[in-house]
Amino acid sequence: MKKLILSASLLMAFQGTFAHVFSQNENIVNNTTLNSTLPTTIWSMSADTSWYSATATTFDLSTAEQLAGLAQLVQNGNSFSGKTINLTADIDLGVHLWISIGYDNDAPFSGTFNGNNHTIDNLKINRPNDEFLGVFGQVNGGTIINLKVSNAIIRGKGTAGAVAGNLYTNCTMTNCHAINVDIEVSSTGSMGSGYTAGSVVGGALTNTNISKCSGSGIVKGYAQIGGFIGSPWNNTTISECSFVGTVEGGQIVGGFVGFTTFGFGANTEVKFINCFSRGTVTGTNNVGGFQGLSQMGIAENCYAAATVTSQGARGGFFGSITPAAQTTNCYYDYTLANTVPVGDFTGTLPAIVEKTTAEMKTEAFKNVLNNDTNVWQINASINEGYPAFENTLSVKSPKKVVTNLYPNPTSDFIQLETLEDIVSYQIYDMSGRLVEKAIQNNTQIDVSHLKSGNYIIRFETNQGFDTFKFTKK
Repeated sequence: MKKLILSASLLMAFQGTFAHVFSQNENIVNNTTLNSTLPTTIWSMSADTSWYSATATTFDLSTAEQLAGLAQLVQNGNSFSGKTINLTADIDLGVHLWISIGYDNDAPFSGTFNGNNHTIDNLKINRPNDEFLGVFGQVNGGTIINLKVSNAIIRGKGTAGAVAGNLYTNCTMTNCHAINVDIEVSSTGSMGSGYTAGSVVGGALTNTNISKCSGSGIVKGYAQIGGFIGSPWNNTTISECSFVGTVEGGQIVGGFVGFTTFGFGANTEVKFINCFSRGTVTGTNNVGGFQGLSQMGIAENCYAAATVTSQGARGGFFGSITPAAQTTNCYYDYTLANTVPVGDFTGTLPAIVEKTTAEMKTEAFKNVLNNDTNVWQINASINEGYPAFENTLSVKSPKKVVTNLYPNPTSDFIQLETLEDIVSYQIYDMSGRLVEKAIQNNTQIDVSHLKSGNYIIRFETNQGFDTFKFTKK
């Protein structure tokens, strides 16, 4: 097994970007051809900063333009340390490409962001040469709570997560959920590309707590790729968190987490407490249903239920471990993984128990995970019958407003099939320019006057919103 050795001086140079220490001789996941629906304009061109006052400490944001204004203010050097941002409405970012709040190491976000259980929908990022990708990019001493991010598409160099690309130091994230994400960090031919991605968070460097969060969707990259988080490092605790979906990469690929290594001092290991992963995990080496490679870390009351495919070391729970890795009360679904719990290890194999799918979908297994607590719950109709948490059971995808739009392409009218009455709509061209908006209370819209081309239409009701692309012939 190829071991990772890093010096303390090298760590200091990272500044939140994780070391990319493996040679890239193997096949690197190529960047998927971007869907033609991705816009080419950026939100910073429509940013609204009029809400900001230097003397205020609390701000309420309700529009995409205002959120883009927050990103612009932070990029210009305002960290918002000691200030609180409240999201007061659901927001759709699908019209333009997003520039993260906390663009890089020099301009992190350090405030408190409370999503108030609102949803940021249709996040789109296309920055193939950049890192720190997500609604938030680099967070330093910040807090993010009560936020949902759905239908995110992210393409970039590395350090990517739908909620936050990187939590640098002294950060807190609670009750945040990334729903139906599509994230890919891939090689651009430069050193260090294609590393550190997860559905919720890309990386966490030191002194960070993440709890009651979940992710679902697809995460792809080269190395240190995890379903939930790519690479947490020093003194980070992740609890009551989960991922359901597909993870693909080269080496160090895990259904929940890609990679953990040594802490920066005694008793500073990364801890995973009451976490699970479900889905499909694929890579070339060091591939695990829960984690790709653990050089030092603690997993307690965790399980993996995943099919695991690799040309090299693969395990139902860990791809590879060193003697410093520890587990307590951890399990994997042998029916799905059909392999050993750990693919490659030195020292004594930790206690990881194999279970059949049927055994894992029982009250008895839930009780074993609870271990005299009441954290885990089970419902045969949710999470495919596997144990989960209250936060997982309650998170749902944003409500669909329009179930179908036709004909598409069209020359005159578009017809809607809806679950609710439409209140209004806006039509944008592919540059992001608003070309029409109207109050609407029927299911047929006249588009005969529009020029030929592709458009995005956004529908609103009293209960939610939807965005569709259509073509005018």
